[in-house]
Order: sequence, then C-alpha cells, then structure tokens
Amino acid sequence: EEIHFIVYHLYQRYAMATLYYSLGGNDILPNEEEEGESFFNIISGWADSTNWLSSNSVCTWKGVTCNYFQQNANLVSELCEDGGVVSEISIPKNRLDGTIPNEVFILKYLQVLRLNQNNIKGSLPSTIRSCDSLLEIDISHNQMQGNISNLLDQIMPQSRTIQNLILDNNKFHGSIPGEKLVAFDALRIFSISNNQISGMLPSGFALPPSLIELKLDHNLFQGTLPSEW
Repeated sequence: EEIHFIVYHLYQRYAMATLYYSLGGNDILPNEEEEGESFFNIISGWADSTNWLSSNSVCTWKGVTCNYFQQNANLVSELCEDGGVVSEISIPKNRLDGTIPNEVFILKYLQVLRLNQNNIKGSLPSTIRSCDSLLEIDISHNQMQGNISNLLDQIMPQSRTIQNLILDNNKFHGSIPGEKLVAFDALRIFSISNNQISGMLPSGFALPPSLIELKLDHNLFQGTLPSEW
C-alpha cells in the first residue's frame, strides 16, 4: 500500500505536467520586435501558471485543490509532495489552448474539473470512464466538439455521482437520448446551450429527478417540448 501511494504521487505529478503541456502552458510567445527582428521566449502561454512544473507539491499549483491523507505524508516527503491527492482542477479564463490529455482522467480522486472560458479543442478523452470520483465537469465556452450521445456514454460510469455537467458554448452535435440522460441519478445541472444539438425531444423524454437546472437554448432542436415537462 505504501509503495502504491508513492507511485500514485509520481504519476499524479506526471499527469499534471502532461495537462500543462497539452493545454499550451509552455507555448512560445513573441517579445516586442527590436531592429526589425522578432524575439521569442519559451514562457507560459497561460495567463497565470503560478508554481506549475515547479518542485513544489502539485497541491500548490495555481487552480489545484487537494484532499489530504496525513498518515501518508511522510512517505512522499522526498518527492516534494505533502500527501495531498488532486481533487479539483479549476483553471477558467486562463488562455488554455490545446486538447485535454488522456492522463488527467487517471487521477482517481479528481472530483471537479473546471476548464471553462479557454480555447480548448477536441473532445473529452475516453479515459474519463475510469475517473469514478467526478462530481462536476465544466468545459463551457471553449471550442470542444463531438457527438453528445457518445459523450454521455463515456460519462455513464459516473452516472451515480456526477452532479454538474456544463457544456455550453462549444460545438457538440447530435441528439440527446432521453434514456441516457435519465440514468444520471445525481445530476443537478445539465447545461448545453449554444451548441449544435439537433433532433426532437419526444413525449416521454424523461429527466433525472435530481435535476434542478436544464439549459438547452440556442441549438438546432425541432418540434415542441414534451408535455410531461
């Protein structure tokens, strides 16, 4: 168990570093021109990258929150870690640019992922299936895309835990199968406005009983709302 905990912290640091590089943290940015030539520095493309890739514990990196298992802290002290496991990554409006790497969803204690208001592309990686502690995903206001039905399939293993799924202002498409959405027993917020979702919401389209907020506006739906609503 002790060895496993140390290995997990090594992998945790690797996963966080992969996230940094995949989302443009080490982009090459230009300095001001001097005498007709452009000079470039390899510096963070993020608006704020405090402590990222430093030797400090990942729990001190900007936007990272950890849960702690103090009884194990002494096992990882030589790794510059403090026994914390990443439970939240919240980096909104921070000039993130790129795709979400597979490694981020191997962080098995991750509960909250907020990467909204950036320039993230691509789709959620399939490794999200293995992240069974997730409570919230907010990837709104990006350039992400993919079939909404497939995305719900990927998240289905977390259907009993995930509470907030916020996908507004992206390029997701396809139709929403009612039988999939209702399976999310704990879902409180489902927000997918300003995408390219199409199709109809037929009579009998059921919603999770836990749902308190539903946003579907500015899509390509047809027909009328189900009478049950």
